Amino acid sequence: MTWTWPNRARWAVFLRRYVLLTLLFTVVYGGANWIAANSGRDVSLHFAWELAIPLVPWAILIYFSIALLFWLPLFACNIEGLRALGRRIALATLAAGLLFIVFPVRSGFPRIPPEGAFHALFSVLWELDGPFNSVPSLHIAYSTLIFRALSGRVAATHLRQLGGVWYVAICASVLLVHQHHLADIAGGIALAWAACVVDTRWRQLNRDLVRP
Repeated sequence: MTWTWPNRARWAVFLRRYVLLTLLFTVVYGGANWIAANSGRDVSLHFAWELAIPLVPWAILIYFSIALLFWLPLFACNIEGLRALGRRIALATLAAGLLFIVFPVRSGFPRIPPEGAFHALFSVLWELDGPFNSVPSLHIAYSTLIFRALSGRVAATHLRQLGGVWYVAICASVLLVHQHHLADIAGGIALAWAACVVDTRWRQLNRDLVRP
C-alpha cells in the first residue's frame, strides 16, 4: 500500500465525516454524562489494586496523540475505507452513549491535576470530561477502529510494528493518566469489535437485498 496525498474527493469525504462525527460525539458523550450524573446511580467497576497505579503526567502526551491518529486514515484509506470507518465510529459512539446511561460507571481515580508542565492539559481534560463515561472507553474504541483500518492498508513490517507499539502505548496511557480502568479498556476493544461485526453484516444484508 502506498500512502498518498489525498485528492479533493477524499478530502471532502473525510472532512464531512470528521465534522459530523465530532458533533455526534459532543452531543452523545456530553448528554450521556449529564443524564448519568443526574440519575442518582453510581457504579464502580475496578479492582482495588488499580488505584495504586501511579499517575504519570507525561503520559498525557500519548493519550492526546489520538488527535493525530484521527487524521492518518485520510492518507491511507480510500473513500470506501473512510466511509466504513465513519460508520463504525458512529455505531461505537451511539452504543457507548446508551451504555453510559444504562450502566453509569464512575472512575475510581481522584481527579487532581498534577503540578508542573502538564497541569493545564489535565485541567482541560477533567474539566471537559465527566467522571461517568467510563465503560466502555471510547478513547480505546476509536483507537482500535482506526488502527484496524490502517493495518489493512499497511504492508511494511516496520510500520505495522510501530502501529502496534503506538496502540499499546495509548491503551497504557489511559491508565497512567488515571482516565480509565482495565474494564474500560476491555469494553472499548469489545465495542470496536462489535461495531465492525454489525457494520459488516449490515452491509452484506444490504448487498443481498439489492442483488437480483
